[in-house]
Parts: sequence; C-alpha cells; structure tokens
Amino acid sequence: MPNMQDFQSLADLDFLLESILEEKCVLFLGPQAFADDQGRAIYDSMPKAIGVENNPYVKAFYPDEGFFEFKGSMGRTRVSMQIKRYLRESYSQSLDKRTLGLLAEIPFHLVLGVTPDDFLRQVFQERGLGFGHLHYEMGAQNEKKIEYSGSHPLIYNIFGAIDDAESLVLSHDDLFRYLQGILGSNGLPLQIRGELKDARYLIFLGFDFGKWYMQILLRLLNLHDEKFAFVRYATSGGVAPAVHSLCVSQFQIEFVRDDVASIVKLLHERLDKLGRLRKPQDGVLARAALESANASLVAAVRERLQRLASLLSDYQTKKILSDDPKERMECDLQIQSIQADIKSAKQELANLQSL
Repeated sequence: MPNMQDFQSLADLDFLLESILEEKCVLFLGPQAFADDQGRAIYDSMPKAIGVENNPYVKAFYPDEGFFEFKGSMGRTRVSMQIKRYLRESYSQSLDKRTLGLLAEIPFHLVLGVTPDDFLRQVFQERGLGFGHLHYEMGAQNEKKIEYSGSHPLIYNIFGAIDDAESLVLSHDDLFRYLQGILGSNGLPLQIRGELKDARYLIFLGFDFGKWYMQILLRLLNLHDEKFAFVRYATSGGVAPAVHSLCVSQFQIEFVRDDVASIVKLLHERLDKLGRLRKPQDGVLARAALESANASLVAAVRERLQRLASLLSDYQTKKILSDDPKERMECDLQIQSIQADIKSAKQELANLQSL
C-alpha cells in the first residue's frame, strides 16, 4: 500500500480551509465517526447490544454487510425499535461528544451522513447552533428545498433516519427498494447533486470503504467520472490494500493517516485562529435564512405526518377485517411503531414551530 500523508502536511490545506469558508467543501460522515468514551465505534457495538444472536425477531444477521433477515413482518418493526432505543441510549450514556462538539463549530455548509442517527443534530441543538435536516425517503419524491449556509448548515441522512422507520435500509429487501428509488426517478435531491457538482473538496470521515454502501455512494456521487475535478480526502480506517487500490484508481480518493478526531481537531484549531468558527450568534445573524429553512422543514414534517396517518389507517382497517390472530398481532406491532413515529414527528413539528 502506498505511503499516506498526514492531514496537516497536505500542500493544499489552506485551499481546503478556504473552500470550507466559501461553501465549496462537502463533508461526509460514516459509522466510524461516532465512538463511545472508550474509543469503540457505536455502530460496531450495536449488534451485540440488541442481541442479534438470540434475538427472537432476527432470523439471520450478516455482519459484513450489516443486514438483517427478519422473522416475519413484525421482525423489522421490532428490530428498528430496538436500534432506535440503542442509539438514544448511546447518545445519553456513552457517546463521546467532544469531537462532535468541535465538528459542529466547523462551518461546513452541507453534511451528508450514511447512518440513521441524530447524534450531530442533537449536538447542534445543545450548543444553540442553527441547522436544517432532511433524509432520503424511499417511495417519496425527494425534492424538498431548504436554505442552508455555513452558519446554518444542512444535515442530510442518505440512507434514511431513525425517526422514520420506513426509510431505513436494514435488509437486502430494503436495499433493493432503495436502489430502485435512488437510481431511478427518486434520486438524491437536485439541490444536493448541484452542490456536489460545484464542490472543490469532498471529505470522508469514518468510512469503511469495503462496505456495500460505499460502492453505491461513490457512484451516486459520480466519483468515477473524470470530468468532476473535486479533490477527495478520506480517513483510511485500516482499509484493505485491494480496496485502497480500487478507491485510488477508480475514484481518485486520497487517503490520509489521521483518524477522525485528529482531523476535526486540526480543522477546528486552524479556523479558530482565523476567527471563523461557527458560533451560536451566527444563528441570530442568519435569522432570515433560518426562518425560510424552518418553513421548509415544517412542510416536510407535516407531509410525513400525513403519510404516517394514512399508513396507520391502513393497518387499523386491516386489523379490523382480519380473522387471523397472527396477522392481527402483526398489525398491532405495526400500529405501535407508526404511532411512535407520529408522536416523534409531532414533537419535531412542535419544536420547529417554537423557533
């Protein structure tokens, strides 16, 4: 494997910082970006935490892909609820928020994540920093527009969000549906695709480039197309030599030796010296943009509530009409899950309307 540079030794580091400030640098966050206070990746610990080996709702778990095979239709609902609970508990009990806190103050205008959690959003909220949030929804038109900037960034979950269980990619069946949408008529929003096309730099933090989602992500971004001239830096994360060679030759990714925390710390220090870190008062200065973005978010949440209400009605009707006890039980589980999602969406709507 070729020698890799230290991030601080990059010849174009000043240009990268300039690109962040000019909103020409997009940040990607992977699962390894989120660690507990012992340095263990939160997502690496998840299968054991939800007991996949003896989980009554899991028929099989494929660790290399991170996919589940569920027992019956109720299995997916139950496991998605277990994952949601685990992520909530991880944030409150074990997540190391120091690096995320520094990251929140670096004025990236667009952050794209492949995990379904709301870790970064919660850190923004706790620090009083403005932001917008959207996620990819399977089976929906993903063209909601939102205003965002370095002072009020957009956090976008590419593979769904934990508060919208139907959006999650948890199984091979989910992946098939996801690919049908995102590679078909319901691709990434044009707004985001335009940002990626205009970016000078893409930074990947916390990714395992051997995982299934990376091949999808890299091709969605057209990184194999030589006409896109942006620079791509990534943490190596122990990438295998064959994967390293593929990423370098086909996608022109430059790996650096540093870990996520070191890169975030360095960027934070350099921007702090320039007096250009994101601060809570930036949200006040960008109030007009925040109100515009907030209106878009309110509309998106209301649309999700309508969709959930329709889905709830379908399952309630199905339960009433069914004579099969097992089917009625499965309907009850779906109804509970949807009601939980509705409650979460209503709380999100209330929070948005209070801003």
